[in-house]
Amino acid sequence: MVPHQKRDLDNLSTADSSFNTAESSITDSESTLTSNIHQYCRTRRPDELERKGKAKIYYCKYCKTGNSSSTTGLQSHIRTHHKDIELEDARPTLSGISAMQMRIIYDRMYEQGQTSELDKTVLDRIINTKLVRQALVDLIVVRRLPSRIVEWPEFHRFCYALNPSSPARLPSSHYTIKKRIEESFPEAKDIVRKTIQSAKTRIHLAVDIWTSPNNYLFLAVCASFVDHNDQLRNILIALRTVPGHSGEHQWSVLLPVLEEYGSIKTIGMIISDNSGTNDTLCCTISAYLAEEYWID
Repeated sequence: MVPHQKRDLDNLSTADSSFNTAESSITDSESTLTSNIHQYCRTRRPDELERKGKAKIYYCKYCKTGNSSSTTGLQSHIRTHHKDIELEDARPTLSGISAMQMRIIYDRMYEQGQTSELDKTVLDRIINTKLVRQALVDLIVVRRLPSRIVEWPEFHRFCYALNPSSPARLPSSHYTIKKRIEESFPEAKDIVRKTIQSAKTRIHLAVDIWTSPNNYLFLAVCASFVDHNDQLRNILIALRTVPGHSGEHQWSVLLPVLEEYGSIKTIGMIISDNSGTNDTLCCTISAYLAEEYWID
């Protein structure tokens, strides 16, 4: 026999021994915690056997002859010979036996340094991959963190400290985060849309144009309102490129935003900086509402 085969056989023998010891320990010392049948048992007399082979013998406290080498057998004896006794459910608690058995076996394996594979399996199974993905996206978006956080070694070490199996479930590229944000955006946007449509007040808008370092123009649109829970909300509902500063250009971008959120008829006040183009924007909105919805 080659050395590694002998070592494998030794390990199997040790595991079997641990399992048998665990079973024996449960039968001897823990069974009183997992079965109600013991309240119907009496202490054995000096001339009576304690065991039959490896099985413990249970003696009926209502008669001198009733006994069984299993709790189920004693339960059957009481129901047959002592029908006036209302027997409670004496079945062992399976979860209790399993938990005790696994704890004993695990302790034995831990002492022998054989739990690494078991620990890895448990850590793998407790990770909810879908929940991890969504929580990571929420963390980055809500706290405005860079998507490259998933490429930081420090972030991966932190996750490893929480669960050594977690780094394998994390993306390694910020492009993956970008894709996941794009996938989750429609659902998040729908929540905002429903909140705006159920608002208790008109939707008041603040608009402004920002110029990016590469000279792109972006129209930022914020909506302020009181929601159905009487909470004041002030949220960014759009940040879109706009072809120019004129009021007409702004309206060409703002109108689709208001239509998407279903708030075109519930516009309240519009706040913007002191520019003639914004006066043009307000006049354009007023003319559109009067023509399309007869709103003055």
